[in-house]
Amino acid sequence: MRLAPEEVEAAGGFAACLWDAGVDAVTVTESSTAVVEAEVDAPSEDEAAWPPDYDHISRLLATARHPHAEGHRVLVRVLVDSDAVRSHVASVHDRAAASGAQDEPGAVIAAMARIIGSLADEERTAALSAIAEATRALPQGQLRARTAERLLASARADRAVAALVRQVGLDAMCRALTEGVSIGDDSVDGLARAIRNLSQISMANRDDVADAAGAALRAAGVAEPTISATLGAALPVRIAAHGDDASVGAGEIDEVLGLIDLAAAAPGARADDPALRTLRDEVHRGFTDSDVTGALVTLVVLGLGTAEFEPSLQRVEDGLGLLLERGEFEVAADTADILLAAATEASSDERERILEAIGRLSAPGEMRALHRAMHLYDRDSAEYLACRRLLATLGGLAIEPLLEMLADEPDMALRKSMVDLISSVADRHVEEVGRYVNDGRWYFVRNVVSILGATKCSESVPFLGRTLRHADARVRRESIRALAGVPDPRAAEFLVIALGDLDAGNVQLAARYLGSLAYAGATPALIDVARGEGSGNRELGPRSEAIEALGQIGSPEALPTLEALAARRPLVGGGRARDLASVAAAAVAAINERRGKAER
Repeated sequence: MRLAPEEVEAAGGFAACLWDAGVDAVTVTESSTAVVEAEVDAPSEDEAAWPPDYDHISRLLATARHPHAEGHRVLVRVLVDSDAVRSHVASVHDRAAASGAQDEPGAVIAAMARIIGSLADEERTAALSAIAEATRALPQGQLRARTAERLLASARADRAVAALVRQVGLDAMCRALTEGVSIGDDSVDGLARAIRNLSQISMANRDDVADAAGAALRAAGVAEPTISATLGAALPVRIAAHGDDASVGAGEIDEVLGLIDLAAAAPGARADDPALRTLRDEVHRGFTDSDVTGALVTLVVLGLGTAEFEPSLQRVEDGLGLLLERGEFEVAADTADILLAAATEASSDERERILEAIGRLSAPGEMRALHRAMHLYDRDSAEYLACRRLLATLGGLAIEPLLEMLADEPDMALRKSMVDLISSVADRHVEEVGRYVNDGRWYFVRNVVSILGATKCSESVPFLGRTLRHADARVRRESIRALAGVPDPRAAEFLVIALGDLDAGNVQLAARYLGSLAYAGATPALIDVARGEGSGNRELGPRSEAIEALGQIGSPEALPTLEALAARRPLVGGGRARDLASVAAAAVAAINERRGKAER
């Protein structure tokens, strides 16, 4: 009940969550319904005095996990009341300022933003507006700047906080970020990163971000050279080679023009080609990084087999990482597609260089930017679809850095998001994923097993068979789930092997899946479990599940065992024997009914 539906789905469903929580049976002893007359409009004690005091709201925020949690109705009323929200956030600010606490207003505001995800649409809109208004109304000062930085950091991995940042507005966020700014290099670098993050999260036009940030810096009394340096670092407009901070100069523009002239001289090319003339015009005018990349990719294709291929590719390679950092996902995807298509027509050496260049997009930093974007943007947005297309193009090149990120990610929500992301492309790269099943971190191996299971590929079975013998029961349990989803006879055989597991929950789960698959080959092993014989765990839960599985499989071979268990009577008390007897009787009835239908 504490988990959101999305978390339940990501964990493998409701039954899987129960298994992980140690719940192997649910018994209903009595059920009743009562109709009680009540004063619908009568306020509760908590609502009688409005608004609630500071401590009361703090307690509600700290315990709010579910729409039906105690006090949730009161909390909703608070969040849609702009005066109550503004008063509480201001109190948090004042207390933090008095005690010297770091970021507390930002943490409280982010917590409010996350809670509104459980509200109805109308309530959500009102609450988002109220929280944004309270954020804008924070008193000026360095604490407010820390609050804005905290919200931006949270928004990179949380859609609810990102929505709040957009509601607060570009101008207000820029004013908050620039409060108390100094002219030191460290301050410029930190502010540039914050503005760059704001540009990605706000989804605003780059010029609008630059105008808002520039106006806020001028209002804060920052000198124009510092403003130019800050905005140049935050929102670069030209490609710079890695390790070279110098801006593009006239000499470099001449070099690009020289490459175009070389392309015109290539075999089969024409000096008056309209595409080349367009490139020359664009270079003379000056244009953005995405424009440059698009132009240079054209030169790479034209330069295959000529001397200008390598210098053109080097310049494309230098700008690829900047595309993802700047949020130019469609350009990055187009570039990767064009380069990959060019590789099919290139010589072996050229093909190797092109693949090496494309690999720059799969570096850890670029993969983090890609994952962050796919976490923030809606699944039907152009940005998300471009990221998916780029990920599909990168294919196996992206698997290793994404898995390394997954292994080091401490946040559970981001881990689940990353598992989904890798799973979406893993079916074509099972071998690359499977290499990680020997990792020493059990929790990481469990995620790898989940990814392998999502592929539903026969190629994953040998790896899952290996993790079925893992030292940690939780990894073995995930392996059982994964094997159950692979349509391969070997997967069912491994589930039979899992009936020998020492963990009761694992044996029970394997028996359940074998029953749902109606795998007749499991009958002998299930009979041993039902009798409480053989290796592995033979507690009541696994035995009951094995008996039910035998009933689902319907093999007559199991009837003698099931009939003997159904006829067994306890000597004294005997709750366990009684339970087994009733389950066995139901299984016998199911098999006989199936046989009767077959005979008719």
